[in-house]
Amino acid sequence: SYPGSNPGQAQPSDTGTPNCSSSSSSSTPNSKTIVKKNPKVANINVQLEMKALWDEFNQLGTEMIVTKAGR
Repeated sequence: SYPGSNPGQAQPSDTGTPNCSSSSSSSTPNSKTIVKKNPKVANINVQLEMKALWDEFNQLGTEMIVTKAGR
């Protein structure tokens, strides 16, 4: 984690790119909140590979493979 990060913000999509849209509840229905990115990470792109495997681990409540060597 880094200053200004919001780990709960992005959710993976089927294309492997994060969903960067954000909405918040306020007095105006359907209003969108503009999220200002930290300049240090504004140009970083990520791609989720092996989404099916990630989904399987996510259902189990973990995203890590625990092996004897990894303990």
